[in-house]
Amino acid sequence: MIKTSVVSLATLLTVALFAAPAKKKEDGKRSIKEIVQNEDFEEEPSIWDSEPIEIDDATVQILDKVSGKVYREKIKLNQPKVFGSIELTLKRCFKNSPEDDKEIAAFIEIKENERTIFANWLFASSPSINLFSHPLYDVRVEF
Repeated sequence: MIKTSVVSLATLLTVALFAAPAKKKEDGKRSIKEIVQNEDFEEEPSIWDSEPIEIDDATVQILDKVSGKVYREKIKLNQPKVFGSIELTLKRCFKNSPEDDKEIAAFIEIKENERTIFANWLFASSPSINLFSHPLYDVRVEF
């Protein structure tokens, strides 16, 4: 009975949220709900205040889990950096413009023994979004 009530409540809240027409904010910016309800995403303006800036280097923090030492390395775009048994390559990197919250997003490829073990985006403000899982090393992007 309780489980059914919780499911029904969640269903009602979802229907109420997306069934009601989206309201425009007074400052001219649209809400996320308004953007999501629009079917044509390709022509939509950015929900951020400004576009991110592409940069050609990033600082990564590498934790050696065996020794407990933390290393900071600046890696350049498409220039592999070897650290122990792993090789880090920065493929793309963006930072937010000064008007937005501080953020750095880096697409990093990590290889071990010539085999790619990680190729994904890492975010400085949210390192747990795409966590690099390795028994010896922890890699994070820094501001």
